[in-house]
Amino acid sequence: MKGIRNLIVLILLATVLLTCKKKTTIKVTLFNYALGEPITNATIALVERKQGGLFQNDGSCHEIAHATTDANGVCHFDNEKLRNRGVYAYFFGITNAYGIPLDYPCSGTTKGFIEKGKTQDMELNLNEFKASFRVQYNNLLTPSQPGDSLVVTITSPKYQTPGTAFSQGGGGVFYSFPSYADNGYPYNNSILTSIVNTISGKNVIHIRKTKLGVVTFSHDTLKLYPNETKTVTINW
Repeated sequence: MKGIRNLIVLILLATVLLTCKKKTTIKVTLFNYALGEPITNATIALVERKQGGLFQNDGSCHEIAHATTDANGVCHFDNEKLRNRGVYAYFFGITNAYGIPLDYPCSGTTKGFIEKGKTQDMELNLNEFKASFRVQYNNLLTPSQPGDSLVVTITSPKYQTPGTAFSQGGGGVFYSFPSYADNGYPYNNSILTSIVNTISGKNVIHIRKTKLGVVTFSHDTLKLYPNETKTVTINW
């Protein structure tokens, strides 16, 4: 009888240990490396994922807490009670950023899980959102002389997130080479190109101008936010 009682106690103890919850506190920072700045006023969900059973390959997820990032892209989850059992895992899903509703994977999540029962800092990042621009030329090649030209190139943002080996982006998205006496010369006083698609972030503008025989170079940054369309003005 004593052995049975001890076994029952062990089973009850194991059940308590497996079903108890650990208080966990996390500081979360959300950053956009393509823009080089934190993401403010974004909604982050603390997601509990329960692993599927023997005949269930996919787990099930539900959001147990939410927080909104401040001006520094930071939010806090304090003393969250996380289930200790191994079938439960926890991660953060970003549900809204820049006013755009977002989805996150459930069963497809394989990393970025929260350590239960610890106070910790975590960084999340979102980088590639769609954005667009168009170019407006004013007084293009007026005045000019033979040999004059205007070269304009715009490249997508080039960035690297921590823990990755290679930079992302940096590809050309716009190229223009109007020159004196080409097929379109003389040009209208104002020309507006069609919309060009790129990603939000710090798109880089390079300009090489040969005006009345004098060559000049200039560089600028076209900062685009998600879903934004801007007009790049280039004066001859």
